[in-house]
Amino acid sequence: MAGGHLNVRNACGTETIPAPCVHLNQTTKGNPMIERNERFDDSINDISGPVTIVGLTFDAADILYKCDPIAYRIYAADFDDAMEEEYA
Repeated sequence: MAGGHLNVRNACGTETIPAPCVHLNQTTKGNPMIERNERFDDSINDISGPVTIVGLTFDAADILYKCDPIAYRIYAADFDDAMEEEYA
């Protein structure tokens, strides 16, 4: 992967496509404005299991957090609301 693109092999040969998560394997903490939610992460990882992409394995929660931090924040807030209602 170079320059934010992936070489993908399909039935018609190999093509280069934009890579939406070019920083997934870096050691950044993600978006510093959005806190990680361990309970939500554990739930997502339990439901989805590990995700393997071209032989590399990632936690589903890490993928969501790093590729779409806004969706992560929304789903984590919904998760917290549901947990509060269930245990209230």
